[in-house]
Amino acid sequence: MASQIFQFGQKAFSFQEFLQLTQYKEKYGRNVIAELSRKQILEVISSMSDKRARLYKLRWPAIKQLIIEGKEDKDAIINGLNLSQYEHQYIVIKNFEVIDHDIDLLNLVQRVFKENIDPDVVITNVGIPKQMIIYEIT
Repeated sequence: MASQIFQFGQKAFSFQEFLQLTQYKEKYGRNVIAELSRKQILEVISSMSDKRARLYKLRWPAIKQLIIEGKEDKDAIINGLNLSQYEHQYIVIKNFEVIDHDIDLLNLVQRVFKENIDPDVVITNVGIPKQMIIYEIT
């Protein structure tokens, strides 16, 4: 997966913008776009200015799930979102934006969920910290 793609965040982008960012050759870029679309990480939307043009947009629910599952995809997302300034901290992300961070996971969770639980947020670590709190919404 192209970790650079996460730099687009919520912004819609064209295939040409994708190729410029990743510096992939056109054929390989099409394969990557097709794979990301198949995995429902990308959604295809119509351009407002040209109805024939395809634009792509990252789907936050799919990205959130990749972060939760961890593994290489999580690292690619963290790197692609350029979150190195939060190294060795826990972060709260919503729609590709860090909304809070702390070195203490418990303090962060208490702050974030003080009033209510937002199902669109994900809390994860950047770098070394590995404490874990699991909470399921039923």
